Amino acid sequence: MRYRVWAGVFAPAFVLAFAAVLGGCSSAVPAPSSQTPVVVAESVSGAGHSGWTTPPTGAGYAAPGRAPVATRPAVEDGSRMPPPPPPPRVDGVQAPTWSTPAAGPPPAPWCPPAAAPAAPPPASYAVVPPREYTGCGLPCEQGISQWHVRAVGGLVFYEGKDPAEDCSYWGVDLGRTHCGCWGYDLYYRNNTGVFRRDAPPLRKDGGTWHHLGGKLTMERGLGGTGSRLYGWGGLGAGAFWTEDYVEDDSGFEAFGEVGVGYVLSRNFRVRAGVNVHGMDTEVTRRNPADDGESRWLWQIAPVLQLEGDF
Repeated sequence: MRYRVWAGVFAPAFVLAFAAVLGGCSSAVPAPSSQTPVVVAESVSGAGHSGWTTPPTGAGYAAPGRAPVATRPAVEDGSRMPPPPPPPRVDGVQAPTWSTPAAGPPPAPWCPPAAAPAAPPPASYAVVPPREYTGCGLPCEQGISQWHVRAVGGLVFYEGKDPAEDCSYWGVDLGRTHCGCWGYDLYYRNNTGVFRRDAPPLRKDGGTWHHLGGKLTMERGLGGTGSRLYGWGGLGAGAFWTEDYVEDDSGFEAFGEVGVGYVLSRNFRVRAGVNVHGMDTEVTRRNPADDGESRWLWQIAPVLQLEGDF
Protein backbone atom coordinates (compact mmCIF):
# COMPACT_ATOMS: atom_id res chain seq x y z
CA MET A 1 0.00 0.00 0.00
CA ARG A 2 2.81 2.40 0.76
CA TYR A 3 4.54 1.52 -2.46
CA ARG A 4 1.47 2.40 -4.50
CA VAL A 5 1.19 5.76 -2.73
CA TRP A 6 4.85 6.64 -3.46
CA ALA A 7 4.49 5.46 -7.00
CA GLY A 8 1.46 7.67 -7.49
CA VAL A 9 3.39 10.69 -6.13
CA PHE A 10 6.77 10.28 -7.84
CA ALA A 11 5.78 8.70 -11.15
CA PRO A 12 4.55 11.95 -12.79
CA ALA A 13 7.61 13.87 -11.58
CA PHE A 14 9.91 11.22 -12.97
CA VAL A 15 8.25 11.31 -16.35
CA LEU A 16 8.57 15.09 -16.61
CA ALA A 17 12.23 15.00 -15.60
CA PHE A 18 12.97 12.31 -18.21
CA ALA A 19 11.22 14.32 -20.94
CA ALA A 20 13.26 17.40 -20.00
CA VAL A 21 16.51 15.46 -20.37
CA LEU A 22 15.54 14.20 -23.85
CA GLY A 23 14.42 17.68 -25.08
CA GLY A 24 17.57 19.46 -23.87
CA CYS A 25 17.74 22.68 -21.94
CA SER A 26 15.72 24.75 -24.43
CA SER A 27 12.73 26.31 -22.87
CA ALA A 28 11.01 27.27 -26.18
CA VAL A 29 9.80 24.74 -28.69
CA PRO A 30 8.80 26.02 -32.19
CA ALA A 31 5.20 25.60 -33.17
CA PRO A 32 4.54 22.76 -35.54
CA SER A 33 3.81 23.58 -39.25
CA SER A 34 0.56 22.61 -40.83
CA GLN A 35 2.13 22.26 -44.34
CA THR A 36 4.47 19.27 -44.33
CA PRO A 37 3.58 15.91 -42.63
CA VAL A 38 6.49 13.92 -41.22
CA VAL A 39 6.72 10.52 -39.57
CA VAL A 40 7.87 10.37 -36.00
CA ALA A 41 8.67 6.94 -34.66
CA GLU A 42 8.54 5.86 -31.08
CA SER A 43 7.41 9.13 -29.50
CA VAL A 44 7.47 9.32 -25.78
CA SER A 45 3.75 9.82 -25.50
CA GLY A 46 3.04 7.01 -27.93
CA ALA A 47 5.89 4.57 -27.36
CA GLY A 48 5.57 1.52 -29.56
CA HIS A 49 3.18 3.28 -32.02
CA SER A 50 3.80 5.14 -35.34
CA GLY A 51 1.68 7.94 -36.74
CA TRP A 52 1.53 11.31 -38.58
CA THR A 53 2.21 14.54 -36.80
CA THR A 54 2.99 18.09 -37.90
CA PRO A 55 6.65 18.99 -37.50
CA PRO A 56 7.68 22.40 -36.25
CA THR A 57 8.08 25.21 -38.80
CA GLY A 58 11.19 27.24 -39.46
CA ALA A 59 14.45 26.60 -41.23
CA GLY A 60 16.97 24.37 -39.55
CA TYR A 61 14.47 22.32 -37.55
CA ALA A 62 15.15 18.61 -37.30
CA ALA A 63 13.30 15.85 -35.65
CA PRO A 64 14.90 14.44 -32.58
CA GLY A 65 17.78 12.16 -33.50
CA ARG A 66 18.06 13.45 -37.14
CA ALA A 67 20.42 15.95 -38.90
CA PRO A 68 19.08 19.40 -39.69
CA VAL A 69 17.65 19.70 -43.26
CA ALA A 70 17.63 23.03 -45.13
CA THR A 71 14.27 23.83 -46.67
CA ARG A 72 13.12 26.50 -49.19
CA PRO A 73 9.91 28.31 -48.55
CA ALA A 74 7.17 27.57 -51.04
CA VAL A 75 5.76 30.33 -53.26
CA GLU A 76 2.37 31.25 -51.90
CA ASP A 77 0.72 32.05 -55.28
CA GLY A 78 1.39 28.54 -56.64
CA SER A 79 3.94 29.57 -59.33
CA ARG A 80 7.20 27.78 -60.02
CA MET A 81 9.97 27.70 -57.45
CA PRO A 82 12.83 30.08 -58.21
CA PRO A 83 15.76 28.51 -60.11
CA PRO A 84 18.65 27.12 -58.09
CA PRO A 85 21.80 29.22 -57.65
CA PRO A 86 24.49 28.89 -60.38
CA PRO A 87 27.02 26.11 -59.91
CA PRO A 88 30.32 27.07 -58.27
CA ARG A 89 33.41 27.92 -60.27
CA VAL A 90 35.99 25.18 -60.60
CA ASP A 91 39.53 26.45 -61.04
CA GLY A 92 38.20 29.87 -62.11
CA VAL A 93 35.94 28.43 -64.86
CA GLN A 94 32.20 28.86 -64.65
CA ALA A 95 30.35 25.64 -65.23
CA PRO A 96 27.85 25.76 -68.15
CA THR A 97 24.30 26.51 -67.21
CA TRP A 98 21.04 26.07 -69.02
CA SER A 99 18.60 28.93 -69.31
CA THR A 100 15.30 29.54 -71.04
CA PRO A 101 15.69 32.11 -73.89
CA ALA A 102 13.80 35.32 -73.45
CA ALA A 103 10.57 35.61 -75.36
CA GLY A 104 10.97 37.60 -78.60
CA PRO A 105 8.64 38.87 -81.31
CA PRO A 106 6.62 36.24 -83.14
CA PRO A 107 8.28 34.90 -86.31
CA ALA A 108 7.28 36.51 -89.57
CA PRO A 109 4.81 34.51 -91.65
CA TRP A 110 6.43 32.36 -94.33
CA CYS A 111 5.77 33.39 -97.87
CA PRO A 112 6.60 31.30 -100.94
CA PRO A 113 9.31 32.79 -103.18
CA ALA A 114 8.09 34.87 -106.06
CA ALA A 115 7.80 32.96 -109.28
CA ALA A 116 10.33 33.83 -111.96
CA PRO A 117 8.85 35.95 -114.76
CA ALA A 118 7.76 33.94 -117.71
CA ALA A 119 10.07 34.12 -120.70
CA PRO A 120 8.67 36.26 -123.51
CA PRO A 121 7.44 34.33 -126.50
CA PRO A 122 9.93 34.10 -129.34
CA ALA A 123 9.68 36.92 -131.82
CA SER A 124 7.78 36.03 -134.92
CA TYR A 125 8.17 37.64 -138.26
CA ALA A 126 5.55 37.75 -140.90
CA VAL A 127 6.81 36.30 -144.14
CA VAL A 128 5.87 38.64 -146.94
CA PRO A 129 5.63 36.87 -150.26
CA PRO A 130 7.59 38.45 -153.10
CA ARG A 131 5.76 41.04 -155.12
CA GLU A 132 4.28 39.72 -158.32
CA TYR A 133 3.81 41.93 -161.34
CA THR A 134 0.27 41.83 -162.71
CA GLY A 135 1.40 42.46 -166.29
CA CYS A 136 -0.15 45.92 -166.59
CA GLY A 137 0.92 49.34 -165.46
CA LEU A 138 4.07 50.51 -163.70
CA PRO A 139 5.77 47.92 -161.49
CA CYS A 140 6.60 50.68 -158.99
CA GLU A 141 2.86 51.25 -158.44
CA GLN A 142 2.60 47.60 -157.38
CA GLY A 143 5.38 47.88 -154.80
CA ILE A 144 8.25 46.68 -156.99
CA SER A 145 11.55 48.57 -157.02
CA GLN A 146 13.85 48.27 -160.05
CA TRP A 147 17.12 49.55 -161.41
CA HIS A 148 17.01 51.01 -164.89
CA VAL A 149 19.19 52.24 -167.71
CA ARG A 150 17.97 54.51 -170.49
CA ALA A 151 19.33 55.38 -173.89
CA VAL A 152 18.41 58.92 -174.96
CA GLY A 153 18.51 60.43 -178.47
CA GLY A 154 17.12 63.52 -180.19
CA LEU A 155 17.80 67.00 -181.42
CA VAL A 156 18.83 70.11 -179.51
CA PHE A 157 17.55 73.67 -180.01
CA TYR A 158 19.24 76.74 -178.53
CA GLU A 159 17.47 79.69 -176.98
CA GLY A 160 18.98 82.88 -175.58
CA LYS A 161 21.31 85.63 -176.75
CA ASP A 162 23.64 84.52 -179.60
CA PRO A 163 22.19 80.95 -179.92
CA ALA A 164 23.70 78.13 -181.94
CA GLU A 165 22.16 76.21 -184.84
CA ASP A 166 20.13 73.03 -184.18
CA CYS A 167 22.29 69.95 -183.76
CA SER A 168 22.32 66.38 -182.51
CA TYR A 169 21.67 65.38 -178.91
CA TRP A 170 22.13 62.05 -177.11
CA GLY A 171 22.77 60.67 -173.65
CA VAL A 172 22.21 57.97 -171.03
CA ASP A 173 20.53 57.63 -167.59
CA LEU A 174 21.42 55.17 -164.84
CA GLY A 175 19.28 54.99 -161.69
CA ARG A 176 16.64 53.27 -159.58
CA THR A 177 12.89 53.68 -159.25
CA HIS A 178 11.46 52.66 -155.86
CA CYS A 179 8.00 51.53 -154.83
CA GLY A 180 5.90 54.67 -154.81
CA CYS A 181 7.48 55.51 -158.17
CA TRP A 182 10.06 58.03 -157.00
CA GLY A 183 13.68 57.55 -158.01
CA TYR A 184 17.06 59.06 -158.70
CA ASP A 185 19.30 59.09 -161.76
CA LEU A 186 22.80 59.92 -162.79
CA TYR A 187 22.63 61.50 -166.23
CA TYR A 188 25.07 62.23 -169.03
CA ARG A 189 24.25 64.25 -172.16
CA ASN A 190 26.25 65.17 -175.24
CA ASN A 191 25.32 67.63 -177.95
CA THR A 192 26.95 69.74 -180.63
CA GLY A 193 26.34 73.34 -181.69
CA VAL A 194 27.54 75.75 -184.42
CA PHE A 195 27.55 79.49 -183.66
CA ARG A 196 27.70 82.29 -186.26
CA ARG A 197 30.34 85.02 -186.07
CA ASP A 198 30.33 88.53 -187.62
CA ALA A 199 34.09 88.69 -187.92
CA PRO A 200 35.69 87.48 -191.17
CA PRO A 201 37.36 85.25 -192.08
CA LEU A 202 35.85 83.10 -189.21
CA ARG A 203 32.14 83.00 -189.95
CA LYS A 204 31.24 79.90 -187.87
CA ASP A 205 32.50 78.38 -184.62
CA GLY A 206 31.47 74.80 -183.84
CA GLY A 207 32.18 72.39 -180.98
CA THR A 208 30.79 69.84 -178.49
CA TRP A 209 28.96 70.17 -175.16
CA HIS A 210 29.18 67.68 -172.29
CA HIS A 211 26.65 67.53 -169.43
CA LEU A 212 27.01 65.43 -166.27
CA GLY A 213 24.76 65.58 -163.18
CA GLY A 214 22.07 64.02 -161.00
CA LYS A 215 18.30 64.29 -160.77
CA LEU A 216 15.30 63.18 -158.74
CA THR A 217 12.44 61.62 -160.71
CA MET A 218 8.76 60.77 -160.37
CA GLU A 219 6.41 58.58 -162.43
CA ARG A 220 2.59 58.30 -162.37
CA GLY A 221 0.16 56.18 -164.32
CA LEU A 222 -2.22 58.18 -166.54
CA GLY A 223 -5.76 56.96 -166.03
CA GLY A 224 -5.11 55.23 -162.68
CA THR A 225 -3.09 52.32 -161.41
CA GLY A 226 -2.74 49.59 -163.99
CA SER A 227 -2.56 51.93 -166.95
CA ARG A 228 0.29 51.29 -169.33
CA LEU A 229 0.49 54.95 -170.26
CA TYR A 230 2.24 57.10 -167.66
CA GLY A 231 3.82 60.49 -167.18
CA TRP A 232 7.34 61.19 -165.93
CA GLY A 233 9.45 64.14 -164.88
CA GLY A 234 12.68 65.06 -163.14
CA LEU A 235 14.69 67.95 -161.73
CA GLY A 236 18.43 68.10 -161.14
CA ALA A 237 21.68 69.93 -161.57
CA GLY A 238 25.14 69.25 -162.86
CA ALA A 239 28.15 70.61 -164.66
CA PHE A 240 28.92 71.33 -168.29
CA TRP A 241 32.11 71.82 -170.30
CA THR A 242 32.82 72.41 -173.98
CA GLU A 243 35.53 71.44 -176.44
CA ASP A 244 36.67 72.42 -179.98
CA TYR A 245 35.41 76.02 -179.73
CA VAL A 246 37.71 79.01 -180.19
CA GLU A 247 37.01 79.91 -176.55
CA ASP A 248 35.84 76.91 -174.50
CA ASP A 249 33.91 77.29 -171.26
CA SER A 250 32.70 75.25 -168.27
CA GLY A 251 30.41 75.81 -165.32
CA PHE A 252 27.20 74.97 -163.45
CA GLU A 253 23.93 74.03 -165.12
CA ALA A 254 20.32 73.35 -164.16
CA PHE A 255 18.49 70.39 -165.63
CA GLY A 256 14.84 69.45 -166.08
CA GLU A 257 12.83 66.87 -168.00
CA VAL A 258 9.19 65.94 -168.61
CA GLY A 259 7.33 63.55 -170.86
CA VAL A 260 5.11 60.49 -171.25
CA GLY A 261 5.91 56.79 -171.49
CA TYR A 262 4.41 53.45 -172.32
CA VAL A 263 4.95 50.17 -170.44
CA LEU A 264 5.82 47.37 -172.86
CA SER A 265 6.44 44.79 -170.11
CA ARG A 266 7.89 44.55 -166.64
CA ASN A 267 11.39 45.04 -168.04
CA PHE A 268 10.95 47.39 -170.99
CA ARG A 269 9.26 50.68 -171.77
CA VAL A 270 9.57 53.59 -174.20
CA ARG A 271 9.44 57.31 -173.36
CA ALA A 272 9.14 60.58 -175.25
CA GLY A 273 9.72 64.03 -173.81
CA VAL A 274 11.89 67.07 -173.50
CA ASN A 275 15.23 67.69 -171.79
CA VAL A 276 16.21 71.23 -170.85
CA HIS A 277 19.65 72.58 -169.84
CA GLY A 278 20.19 76.15 -168.62
CA MET A 279 23.75 77.61 -168.49
CA ASP A 280 25.49 80.90 -167.90
CA THR A 281 28.22 80.74 -170.54
CA GLU A 282 30.47 82.97 -172.65
CA VAL A 283 31.07 80.47 -175.47
CA THR A 284 31.27 82.12 -178.96
CA ARG A 285 29.61 85.52 -179.06
CA ARG A 286 28.26 86.75 -182.47
CA ASN A 287 29.81 90.19 -182.10
CA PRO A 288 33.55 90.02 -181.44
CA ALA A 289 33.13 93.02 -179.12
CA ASP A 290 31.14 90.75 -176.73
CA ASP A 291 33.80 88.05 -176.51
CA GLY A 292 34.51 87.14 -172.90
CA GLU A 293 31.07 88.24 -171.64
CA SER A 294 28.64 85.56 -170.41
CA ARG A 295 24.91 85.20 -171.05
CA TRP A 296 22.18 82.66 -170.21
CA LEU A 297 21.90 80.04 -172.91
CA TRP A 298 19.18 77.38 -173.01
CA GLN A 299 19.40 74.00 -174.74
CA ILE A 300 16.02 72.37 -175.37
CA ALA A 301 16.10 68.81 -176.61
CA PRO A 302 13.04 66.75 -177.73
CA VAL A 303 14.04 63.17 -177.10
CA LEU A 304 13.00 59.56 -177.45
CA GLN A 305 14.16 57.08 -174.80
CA LEU A 306 14.31 53.29 -174.56
CA GLU A 307 14.39 51.99 -171.00
CA GLY A 308 15.39 48.61 -169.62
CA ASP A 309 14.47 47.68 -166.01
CA PHE A 310 15.98 44.93 -163.86
